Amino acid sequence: MLKLTPLEDFKTRLSIKMKIKEVLKDKDISTIGICGMPGVGKTTMANEIANEVKFENLFEEVAFVVVSNYPDIIKIQDQLCDMLGLKIEEKTNKSLRAQRLQERLECSDGKNILVILDDVWEEIDLGTIGIPSPHDHKGLKIMFTTRIEEMCSKMEAQRKFEIKVLNEKEGWQLFKDMTGISDDEIDVELESIARKVADECGCLPLALEVVGKALKNKKDTHKLRDALQQLRKSSATNLEGMENIVYKSIRLSYNYLGSENRDLLLLCSLFAEDESISIENLVRYAKGLVLFPNTDTLNETRGRAYSIVLNLKSCYLLQPGEEEDEVKLHCVIRAFCLQMATRDKCGYLVKHAGLTEWPEHDADESCSAISITFDKLGQLPGGLKYQNVKLLRVICRELGECNISKEFFKDIKELRVLELKGMYIQIPSSIQLLMGLRTLCLTDCKVRSQLSMIGILKKLEILSFYHSSIGDYFPIELANLSNLRSLDLRFSQFSCPLRSGVLSGMKKLEELYLGCSIPIESEDRRHIIEKELSSLTSLHTFQISTLNPILTQILKTPCLKNLEKFQILGTTAPRGGIEDQYFTRSWSLEDGIDASMLLQPAFNLLMKRTYHLHIKADTVLKNLVSELDGNGFINLKTLKLSRGNFEYLIDATNSIPSDTFGKLESLELKGLPNLTEICNGVFKPPLFCNLTSVKMYVCDAIRSLFRESVAKCLVNFPNMEELNVFHLDCIVKLLGKEIPITSLRKLTTMSLYDCVELLTIAESDSIQLLQNLEHLYVVRCYALKVVFDFEGIKVTNNDAENNMLGRLGSLWLDSLPELVHITRRVPKGIWVFQNLTDLRVGDCKRIIYLFSPSVANFLVALQVLHVSDCESIEEIIGKEEDDEEEEEEGNSKIMFPKLCDLLLVNLQNIQMFCSRNYELVFPSMTSLIVRRCPMMKKLSPLPLNASKLSKYKRQCVILLDIPDLLDEAGN
Repeated sequence: MLKLTPLEDFKTRLSIKMKIKEVLKDKDISTIGICGMPGVGKTTMANEIANEVKFENLFEEVAFVVVSNYPDIIKIQDQLCDMLGLKIEEKTNKSLRAQRLQERLECSDGKNILVILDDVWEEIDLGTIGIPSPHDHKGLKIMFTTRIEEMCSKMEAQRKFEIKVLNEKEGWQLFKDMTGISDDEIDVELESIARKVADECGCLPLALEVVGKALKNKKDTHKLRDALQQLRKSSATNLEGMENIVYKSIRLSYNYLGSENRDLLLLCSLFAEDESISIENLVRYAKGLVLFPNTDTLNETRGRAYSIVLNLKSCYLLQPGEEEDEVKLHCVIRAFCLQMATRDKCGYLVKHAGLTEWPEHDADESCSAISITFDKLGQLPGGLKYQNVKLLRVICRELGECNISKEFFKDIKELRVLELKGMYIQIPSSIQLLMGLRTLCLTDCKVRSQLSMIGILKKLEILSFYHSSIGDYFPIELANLSNLRSLDLRFSQFSCPLRSGVLSGMKKLEELYLGCSIPIESEDRRHIIEKELSSLTSLHTFQISTLNPILTQILKTPCLKNLEKFQILGTTAPRGGIEDQYFTRSWSLEDGIDASMLLQPAFNLLMKRTYHLHIKADTVLKNLVSELDGNGFINLKTLKLSRGNFEYLIDATNSIPSDTFGKLESLELKGLPNLTEICNGVFKPPLFCNLTSVKMYVCDAIRSLFRESVAKCLVNFPNMEELNVFHLDCIVKLLGKEIPITSLRKLTTMSLYDCVELLTIAESDSIQLLQNLEHLYVVRCYALKVVFDFEGIKVTNNDAENNMLGRLGSLWLDSLPELVHITRRVPKGIWVFQNLTDLRVGDCKRIIYLFSPSVANFLVALQVLHVSDCESIEEIIGKEEDDEEEEEEGNSKIMFPKLCDLLLVNLQNIQMFCSRNYELVFPSMTSLIVRRCPMMKKLSPLPLNASKLSKYKRQCVILLDIPDLLDEAGN
């Protein structure tokens, strides 16, 4: 899906979004359809709704899956499983997978679940996917988007919403935003032409985005007139579902691209719709096809490809993929590209759904690229006349035997790129006819034939056996591949030893992925391999997974000193690191490895340039920085320490480099029994200035997360966003008074689990450190008495300073047996919790009430309040024992304007929601559940004001153990 500029500020979008959200609250409506022409913003709308209803707790679970015009049931099921946190071992049996999914959705423990199906082209049997009928399962709702209005009827949508184009004012504003046109600098003539260009886009968001980006900073009347003429002359032909306006806008942007940009964009259309495309795959294809003739090395090709990707993203022709080094192609742009390929590239044969045999294709000889995905494939036939084909991708979803005809390669002699994936195969000798082949990738394959014949393909530059198996030994004939630049030997299960003499013939090799292919049974053979590595003077990328004696010797090789990318895995696992196909600069030392090898000089050179370091091994090291890298790990971005004798990361009592850990973004410490603190002594900025995430697990010697010496310098954590603390048994205090209030300004998420000695989270002025906190989860901290202790806090004349915890949206407190107060001693003049939407308190044995009346009045945003298993609680709103008497109660009321979901379960001593004479007002409440509260007879002494509960009882969720509870309360 193309990531359009957020449209929520436009009235035409905001109003329809609010209507859809209101319908989603209606208990009697379970299926909703959103329809509209391509590029109008249906997916953007669905994404925004998904995020908002999850954040607002209208639904506990939201699953968003892409269907597309050729539904891939397995892929859809996989997406659903990921969204729902369901693991299914079965990989191919659709019926069994559907059964497991249906069981998961049916057994949801009363949760509200929203399943969003994006881009539906034809009627879908939900049962084949594993989605039960929402009409028969309370709490389950289906929302789908489609460009075909008729689908709303076929899919039995109870409500249909049509997304139309923007109005003229909104369209012009979006166009200005995209082109960078400012009202202050535009003259009458330029505005007149620009408005005509915008009008040609028909107020369609996708068209405005694409055309606007193509014309960005082209604030010239001649260029705008040229663009206007191109838009008026273009027309869509034979593109199903594509409006002429969309076609014209994409065509204009396409025309502005250089030839290399066009070629790479067309290459992206070979992948399945909505597939997240690896840029590294594009690099391998581009190198094989010689898309960039002015680049020589593979590294130059990569640099050019990444540069073009950035440009295509800036033009909104590509969008970010699921991972950092991946991209996606909008389905509409993909359809356009396939048509352009027919016009400019002799056509592409692209099919990715429902195939079990080779498809018929009338214009065999004119086809220049083939990309086909089979559900299951038995044979690759011969007799195909693809005289002009340069690229062939054949992918099989279900791993199985595939017979490749002996004649298969005879009529595709011009092939430059070949990728086969997911097959048991014997490669016929006719592959030797592919004398122009430059890229060969066998991925997830089991190759049963000898591969010595590949050695004759002298133009081969990229050879990959990633996640494949090729037999018991590596063919010595491959030493003849003198033009090879990338060799990937990360086999699937067992190592296939690299034979001596192979690497010595590959003088141009730039990338070597060894996996576990270094032989370990012979000292002599190891020395030969080391010698061969020394001959690879062009090597810039290196990967290895092996045991430490070999690793120590290999890393002494001179050619490895200046690597640009590397992955060093010291591990006993036979497939270590195979899941991490692409990487930057990373080290990982795992169980069974002597980490003292890190002290070797050969390691130190690479260590200084490492981005990602993980040590999971016993080591004698006590101080990471001074003992391992005296330069202070200036390039490190992520650090994980699991096990070891570390006492601290940094000893600042001695001199340390000023930029120590200056680029570190993520820190994870786990199972370090001797670690007493992160830093010993006082340090100065920019230490930790880029740290965004800290995770600490089972570090039993730490008593205070930030000691006073460290706290004085906490301004060094200006970018920390996430703090997760698990099983720190000795920590007593998290944030104390000594920490400067200018620290931790970006902290948004904090999770505290199993810190059994923790007494308080924040006290007095240190609460101001949490001004941007959005989510707080505290679980099984058995000594915790107070979450936020305001005693001693200073009230100022600055309203912003007096607004505490103003961004906190979610607060979950569970299994805190000593908890007495959520907030304590909140003075007059201090405001709290004004954006708290979700409060859940469970298994807190000693707490008697949640809030005082004054704090309750701040809860204007609260939507969900769940309280359960708190045996001492007597009321939700109560009075702090040593508080001064509240103002007169007789005419007072407490309003919860947005509270829609109230749950009180197993509260043995609760008598009322509030026992004092306040009128309780719940204008939005639609769900009230009171169970196993034997002492409760009514909610309040005065009549309860809950208009929706009384007016729309049939549409609300009301589960009460107490007869006439609402009537007793005045409803």
